[in-house]
Amino acid sequence: MKIFIIIIGLLWFTACSIIDRIDNRIAVKSVRNSLIDKNGTLLASTNENQKRFYPYKKSACHILGYVKKSNGTKVGVKGLEKYYDVDLSHTSLPLKLTLDINLTQQMSKLFENKSGGFIVMDIDGAILSAGSFPQYDLNIFINGTIRSHYIALLNSPNKPFVNKLVHNLYDVGELLEPAYRLSNNNHTIIQKYGFGGRTGVDMPNEFHGFIPSDKSKNKNILVTPMQIANFTALLATAKLPTPHFIQKRKEVKNVLNEQELQKLKLLQKKLYSRFNYPKELVNEINNKFHIAGMITKHNRTAWVTSYAPYENPQYIVIVFLENSDKITTKYIMYKIYNYLQKHHYIKVEN
Repeated sequence: MKIFIIIIGLLWFTACSIIDRIDNRIAVKSVRNSLIDKNGTLLASTNENQKRFYPYKKSACHILGYVKKSNGTKVGVKGLEKYYDVDLSHTSLPLKLTLDINLTQQMSKLFENKSGGFIVMDIDGAILSAGSFPQYDLNIFINGTIRSHYIALLNSPNKPFVNKLVHNLYDVGELLEPAYRLSNNNHTIIQKYGFGGRTGVDMPNEFHGFIPSDKSKNKNILVTPMQIANFTALLATAKLPTPHFIQKRKEVKNVLNEQELQKLKLLQKKLYSRFNYPKELVNEINNKFHIAGMITKHNRTAWVTSYAPYENPQYIVIVFLENSDKITTKYIMYKIYNYLQKHHYIKVEN
């Protein structure tokens, strides 16, 4: 009898040990994985208290997103935290982004007390930097915040909780002139340039934009800044990429026919010559490489959309500022290109 009790005890102890090990493995797997930038810099992590932490606070807040507790586990609510929720919850390696957080942080300083945004994307669609402004500290959702502060952010006319890159629609006026020229003002054709539909960027609930029909009261095409960045890549390379924040994603499509390709060559020359006049708006960086693009102000929003180098396109840069001017917008664009040149993102042939 004693031997039987001892055996039962040993079996029970062994079973408990196995269960403990399984529980520990489950606990380890339940730890939400990190987000890191293209250089391995930590952007989001889970600490020893199982709290999510965002070391760069406001920088790229609309891109990263944040989490909340649901049924005892953390789930993504906004941005990449939501889009890649399954990956972050079940994979063992950090999710590596195409973002350069240093560039993003530096550009954020230029948008202090401003409303708008910017996108820096290579011609294959990899987004090196992006931001929507005003921003907010992602950690307020983790540590809790004073209700009055949250309500003030929520009710701000500048919409700090809105990702304007994909969740705001704009009438951009003459910025769509190249699309009209390529398509002979055919709205059906314009759709294949990336308007009136999602770009496919890895952001949740991306807006489609709006292309009016014959029956529409509003006759203006409405677009997102992400669609403008994508269309600028088409103007630069004759190919339409899929914008993305995760390094493994890449998709580029040929959407232009032979007639459109011939028109594009003429458009590219105009985009260069018009962008570099008048001379007082031309920055000294044009001595190192040439920039093509457009700059305009429409409905109180100033826009600049560009690509460089003109002869061998590598990067797309768009900047938009609400209730601002064209000179400020172009100044920020040049700051971005200076960074790209200084950190050897743009390779200039001697």
